[in-house]
Amino acid sequence: MIQSIPTARHRQRWRAFSLLELTATVAVIGLVATMALQRYGSTTLGTTRAEGYTRRLVLDLRQAQRRAIATGDDHYVAFASDSGEIVSHTLMRDLPGGDAAADETVAVPQGVTVTSADTAWTYDFEGAVSGSSGGSTVRVDSSTAYWVITLYQATGALRSQRFAP
Repeated sequence: MIQSIPTARHRQRWRAFSLLELTATVAVIGLVATMALQRYGSTTLGTTRAEGYTRRLVLDLRQAQRRAIATGDDHYVAFASDSGEIVSHTLMRDLPGGDAAADETVAVPQGVTVTSADTAWTYDFEGAVSGSSGGSTVRVDSSTAYWVITLYQATGALRSQRFAP
């Protein structure tokens, strides 16, 4: 006959949460959510949109440079503006029969302001920038920060910096 061996520990009985404990937990989560919303509200969304657009513009400029080197055809990023502010940009390929879009048009997000003195930045087959004097900049503004993208003519190098106003 098999007998059970007594153990040193007794099994604890699990019990459910009481209504009071559940209410207190929900209240604490609500407080934390309210604090997070105040800290990371609409200004953070605007800043995130501006940073995302800046990154996309830098990537498109680098893509234009790489495509110009790879194909031997000039590639450029054309800026469409309205009342002095840039509203979109498009990666273009300069072909003998006429220019063609090499990628989709990217619109500037709502709440973001983009300005530049140039209407396009063109890369030649060596990866250098043509048609610009020395270097150019694009400024991307949000409500809490701004970014400056600097393009160096001789090398086609880009530099993106974030500043707080």
